[in-house]
Amino acid sequence: MDTTAQARKPLKERIWKTLLPSIISLGLVVFVITQLNLKTLGNTLRQASLPWLGVGFVLYVFTHVLRTLRIRHLLRPCPTNFLQLFSVVSLYGMFVYLLPARSGEASLPTLLKTRSGVDLSKGTAILLVARLYDFMAVAMFLPLILVTLWDRLPTEVIYSSAAFLAVVLMVTLGYFAWLRNRPPNECRDEHPSASHTLHGLIQWMKRSLDCLSQSARMKGQGWTLLLSAAIWPCLYLVFFVLAGSLDYWLEFPQIVMIAALMVPLSLTPLQGVANLGSYEAAWVIGFAIFGYSSKNALIVATGSHAIVLIFVLLTGGIGWIVGHVTRVRR
Repeated sequence: MDTTAQARKPLKERIWKTLLPSIISLGLVVFVITQLNLKTLGNTLRQASLPWLGVGFVLYVFTHVLRTLRIRHLLRPCPTNFLQLFSVVSLYGMFVYLLPARSGEASLPTLLKTRSGVDLSKGTAILLVARLYDFMAVAMFLPLILVTLWDRLPTEVIYSSAAFLAVVLMVTLGYFAWLRNRPPNECRDEHPSASHTLHGLIQWMKRSLDCLSQSARMKGQGWTLLLSAAIWPCLYLVFFVLAGSLDYWLEFPQIVMIAALMVPLSLTPLQGVANLGSYEAAWVIGFAIFGYSSKNALIVATGSHAIVLIFVLLTGGIGWIVGHVTRVRR
């Protein structure tokens, strides 16, 4: 294979990885439209309870407040402005939701760098730590839900949940056992012949590992876990209230299981633009597990998804305004 073909291959792979989630999402959207009675969906949305939607939006914004507190805690001892961080978290949440294949995750280190002056390596470490604690929080609630719904869950769901818990446990042990005791990198150049870009990438990875090690050694891990454990019940309540506002009051443990299904699905190519694909799949699978009809699942999935998208855009807009105002006042 010639050098030109070798140079083109990574670009083609990146393009394909970007397009694949969108293609899958488009196929799912077409499937949903062909299976869904749009008139019924329109009537359901028009009859949605505005007071319950208001409660859902307040809870959704509150999750961003909790995430802001967690990021601020992880940034210690750097001085940070809460409103600026809230702006960063709100915009980051919007980008993660709107962009396919979790590509929006990269916005957090970038926003922390441009708006709060946080080094990209530190921002990357904070992103990874926050995501680890999110998985830990989900894992904390999952055993209780499994016990509560044990007789109604298929064997495949139980085994998949056990595998998820095992992976989270291993990653958590690696974080606290290996990274906590990992010595810092020395400042010598171990790759003098590397290209400028590759050299910069290597140094960035080293600095990110150092920042991860520092985070693992920091005091206050319990507070980080407590904040993370508070975020997820609020998210579960958001989904519970949204389904209820559409006149589908499910059991709360069922909502927790459906939300838990979104976690692994969001890490697959199913997640496309505006979270299309993984969101609907989680609701349809969850409804099928608990014996509800696919018709009701599609109505709740598409209806609540439209509402969540509005919540995301509103919160992102609020975050942008807050960030703009606080920068002007400096």
